[in-house]
Amino acid sequence: MLTAFMENFTFAGEVNVEIACRNATRYVVLHASRVAVEKVQVAEDRVAGAVPVAGFFLYPQTQVLVVVLNRTLDAQRNYNLKIIYNALIENELLGFFRSSYVLHGERRFLGVTQFSPTHARKAFPCFDEPIYKATFKISIKHQATYLSLSNMPVETSVFEEDGWVTDHFSQTPLMSTYYLAWAICNFTYRETITKSGVVVRLYARPDAIRRGSGDYALHITKRLIEFYEDYFKVPYSLPKLDLLAVPKHPYAAMENWGLSIFVEQRILLDPSVSSISYLLDVTMVIVHEICHQWFGDLVTPVWWEDVWLKEGFAHYFEFVGTDYLYPGWNMEKQRFLTDVLHEVMLLDGLASSHPVSQEVLQATDIDRVFDWIAYKKGAALIRMLANFMGHSVFQRGLQILSVSNRAGLIDDAFSLARAGYLPQSVPLEIIRYLSEEKDFLPWHAASRALYPLDKLLDRMEKYNVFNEYILRQVATTYIKLGWPKNSFNGSLVQASYQHEIPLNVRDIVYCTGVSLLDEDVWEFIWMKFHSTTAVSEKKILLEALTCSDDRNLLNRLLNLSLNSEVVLDQDAIDVIIHVARNPHGRDLAWKFFRDKWKILNTRYGEALFMNSKLISGVTEFLNTEGELKELKNFMKNYDGVAAASFSRALETVEANVRWKMLYQDELFQWLGKAVRH
Repeated sequence: MLTAFMENFTFAGEVNVEIACRNATRYVVLHASRVAVEKVQVAEDRVAGAVPVAGFFLYPQTQVLVVVLNRTLDAQRNYNLKIIYNALIENELLGFFRSSYVLHGERRFLGVTQFSPTHARKAFPCFDEPIYKATFKISIKHQATYLSLSNMPVETSVFEEDGWVTDHFSQTPLMSTYYLAWAICNFTYRETITKSGVVVRLYARPDAIRRGSGDYALHITKRLIEFYEDYFKVPYSLPKLDLLAVPKHPYAAMENWGLSIFVEQRILLDPSVSSISYLLDVTMVIVHEICHQWFGDLVTPVWWEDVWLKEGFAHYFEFVGTDYLYPGWNMEKQRFLTDVLHEVMLLDGLASSHPVSQEVLQATDIDRVFDWIAYKKGAALIRMLANFMGHSVFQRGLQILSVSNRAGLIDDAFSLARAGYLPQSVPLEIIRYLSEEKDFLPWHAASRALYPLDKLLDRMEKYNVFNEYILRQVATTYIKLGWPKNSFNGSLVQASYQHEIPLNVRDIVYCTGVSLLDEDVWEFIWMKFHSTTAVSEKKILLEALTCSDDRNLLNRLLNLSLNSEVVLDQDAIDVIIHVARNPHGRDLAWKFFRDKWKILNTRYGEALFMNSKLISGVTEFLNTEGELKELKNFMKNYDGVAAASFSRALETVEANVRWKMLYQDELFQWLGKAVRH
């Protein structure tokens, strides 16, 4: 929340940050520079109340605000950090600064931001590094003679009697601080709308708007958004894009998401007096900044050493996008060589040159990575890649990934989170996109990755929260695909199982029926199992019997499985494993396995593969300290051909127990919040 006093160029701010505490700590450290902090509060939820703040101080050397608490913040809990502060609307070109112009002989002022790369901290205390993406809800209070702009559209405006107005902006998507933006000015605008409904406005001095000086930029911006949406096959992410022409700015332009800011000379032109070279200059700056709405804003480098990725892409697309607007100019095939490649080779030939990716260790290193090596050499490398692989393949590669990559990312995310290398929320965040997924493979990858997680959680009190979250992710596709349709002759309509949920759903129906209904249904399925002669049907019916919630029936089935007259030897393994997968039967199967081990080992001991399958199937989802102890005790008395299988089982169960101890609270805390929202 900002209150801007344009008559004396100061502003008052209030920041509320929801912070997730990963590790217990008595300190909260975030970036702040040149702000006067008046008050800091830390609170849990309303019931638990405030956490007493012992003190706070600014440390200018590293541009941070340190908050010292009287007691430790608990790991895996969320807190609200409230900071009240004030600062100057600076008379320089970084942070939240002021600018002016003359209209009808009168000097008028405006306030505008430039946060890249490390200047958001001058406007509000924040975690001012690109990896820390967050959603932002901004409110700006200003005199009613001005208007305010930010990344998102105004949601509501509250007018007060004393000539002030507060604009509340919509909440942003997840974004980095460096392309957050706002402005307070008394500009006017012209507007257009893209085919996909994005509202594009160009704001500038009223006299420039009246003259039509912004019309060219507005026109090509509309065309460029449509071009990039088609080229990347990713819709523009926000409801609007404002272009703001300011009298002074440290750069030609800045790609703030939804509110790109340009110095006037790089966006305003009068076609009757502007030369072709000036028009080309304006065009390429706009093409560059609109490209950043995807490469830089939607997708952001983790750290500044890879700034060449966003700047190299945007610089290369200056030529690709201008070719789209003016095909006859041959920018990508010809002008790129002289304007970029030849020029950067001269630079790269100097002993003072450097790789495109430079190590950045502290804030003072950041500015130096924004040089022509990052922009031009980066662009030349990307163009070389595009020409080597062919433009159509390059374009396809740019279009959130191939089917196999989408599947791979899902699997990687779950595996890395299980090993503790990623927050537990990341894989569950990733699968939110599945409602848009049309291909089978990513769904299959998600299904396979979720299964072991499901089995780790299925005996816990809060399991229903996990259940609800997963059901939400699959509901859209489930409803859209519906149930299998019967053809006229009564047989199931056949379709490729890779494009629709498998049509043969008898196994699901049988299992669900057995789990939800009474013992009579179990007996009915048991009789069906005996009477059917179809081998495939026998297998499905037998596995369905393991789905019961009735522990007596599960125990009965386990004991029956050892009778070779009733259940075939190889099917008995499946019975025991499937009972172990059932949360109501896991401990029963594990006890049965230990009690009957001599019989089972005699039966399968020589058939090592079957024995190995049985051992892993019964133990892979054990996850309590007690079960781990039982496994260790059992292994003490065993030294046979399946020793390697037991070693693997021990490693798996130890990993399960460790995961529960370290990560289950973090997971359920995130799930609780995700389900509430």
